[in-house]
Amino acid sequence: RFLNPGGSACQLGHDMSEPSIVHALGAFDGAFGVMVHALKYDGFRDLAKPLGTLLAGTLYDGQIDVIVAVPTSARKKRKRGFGHAEEIASACGQETRVRSIPDALRFTRAVADQTKLNAAQRKANLRGAFAVRDGISLDGSRVLIVDDVLTTGATMCEAARAIKAA
Repeated sequence: RFLNPGGSACQLGHDMSEPSIVHALGAFDGAFGVMVHALKYDGFRDLAKPLGTLLAGTLYDGQIDVIVAVPTSARKKRKRGFGHAEEIASACGQETRVRSIPDALRFTRAVADQTKLNAAQRKANLRGAFAVRDGISLDGSRVLIVDDVLTTGATMCEAARAIKAA
């Protein structure tokens, strides 16, 4: 789903508190699905670099000012040893030479695992769950929010809400 910058409303009913543009590298099947799954669940941390490089290749100079990542819970980060979205965001930042603040967003509270929740449950589960870390200013910045998978858009919308609120 795409909403052009400056548009007043999305035909699908999204409001401007949601991301202005949503861009996906590809469908979660085939090579993308295998890469993301291997990065996220099998510990292949090195796959973040090619994913970040692919993402960087879709951006044009001057399109964004800063790159942030959807946070990974402390429990999952301890289990995996890294935050997968943070790694992709860092790799994209290195490739584009755009400032990357992978840990700019933080959880404000614990949330349930999203994998078994429907769209309404995901939105409710994440409502108010993110905030920009103290001391980080994103005022006036065009922000690229990086995540590994977009299913219903609830996570991306909550991340965008937190950034816009800050």
